[in-house]
Amino acid sequence: MNIEEALKDRACKLDAEQAIFAEEHRKRMAVLKEQEEKETARRVEEQKQSKEKAERRKRDELAVFEKQRREERKRTADAEAEANRKQEKVEEAAKQAEELEKQLIEVKVAEEKVEKAKRDAEVMLEGSIDTERVVSNPLARFFQNPE
Repeated sequence: MNIEEALKDRACKLDAEQAIFAEEHRKRMAVLKEQEEKETARRVEEQKQSKEKAERRKRDELAVFEKQRREERKRTADAEAEANRKQEKVEEAAKQAEELEKQLIEVKVAEEKVEKAKRDAEVMLEGSIDTERVVSNPLARFFQNPE
């Protein structure tokens, strides 16, 4: 019976050792599973942060692009407004030049009328002088050059 007891004792010890190894194995597996879960969670968080960072960068780039477009539109609008102002000044200057030209023509016409009136007056005066001479001296008509 000694052998039987020894075998039972040995079997009990082996069962106890197996239970200890099984418990250690279970604990190791739990630790490994926990580490794997932490690593997975870390990778998921990194991916999430990377995605957020990419989205942030994309939003920032889009904001910069939009700002540049707004600035370009403003510069274009300012340039167009300046060109319009210059065009208006040119048109106003042309209108003033046209108005001055009309006034100049009117002045020339008036000067021509004055000159014609002056010539007519001189002719009338010459005619009246001749008439006076003729009336005052009836023989003067015969002595005048026939021009």
